[in-house]
Amino acid sequence: MQRLMTQATQLRREYHVQTGLQRAPFFEIHNESFAFIAGDTGILRRFDDRQWAWCEAALERAQGKFTMVLLGHPLFAGGQAQGPGDPPFGGLHDLLRKYEIPLVMAGDTHDFEYYREVYGAAGATKVMHHFVNGGGGAYLSIGTALDWPTQPPVADWAFYPSTAAVKAKLDAETPAWKRPLWWWVKSFKAWPASPEMLSGVFDFNHAPFFQSFMEVRVEGSARRVRLLLYSVHGLLRWRDLQSGGQVVPGGRGPEDPVEFVIPMTGGSKNPQ
Repeated sequence: MQRLMTQATQLRREYHVQTGLQRAPFFEIHNESFAFIAGDTGILRRFDDRQWAWCEAALERAQGKFTMVLLGHPLFAGGQAQGPGDPPFGGLHDLLRKYEIPLVMAGDTHDFEYYREVYGAAGATKVMHHFVNGGGGAYLSIGTALDWPTQPPVADWAFYPSTAAVKAKLDAETPAWKRPLWWWVKSFKAWPASPEMLSGVFDFNHAPFFQSFMEVRVEGSARRVRLLLYSVHGLLRWRDLQSGGQVVPGGRGPEDPVEFVIPMTGGSKNPQ
């Protein structure tokens, strides 16, 4: 790693390219009622001591405001909680619960996923909305759709593209020489090492199929945050998502556009 960093520095000097100089890729933006806190979990899914101290201070500064946190890695992905077994990353999840953060978004996993986490003691439960917003990537993590667990860690969840849509795509585009492997995968979940490797073995994500993008609208006057989900053809419809629990809002049907509305009530809390 040090050799590569040294080489990159030499190349920047050689070609006078002013990039790679950012030393602290984390920041915060505040107004009187909303706070946006963006942290960098790096490659190892953790904060170093400096960023951890900054994050705690930023959360303190955000108390009483509706707070959205952006991370590099999602706290839930592929239908699994990512903190158990990884204490530094799990500790970050605990920190956000401690400050009662209502909205967390991350990328890294190349698809769209949503989780409504309910936590806390009976009679005093809190809700944290988790969004995986990585569907604009060069390839898609089709392992999410094909290996979704029968018992996800939360009751309310959704993801895009759906299992049926992914299977239809691969049924149509898998070449003859790969069809035995595709049959083996579908019939026995016999992944070629891991579900994520399917993105390489069956990478038929010819643009613009299955790409997705989220728009976040902070509407202070209406005291709400609206999150709208797009494909390259416009707003996705609820019928395009695979979901469980109570995800689709009341009064909405399969043909209505996907829109998550989170009231800006309360705000992050001082844990003291």
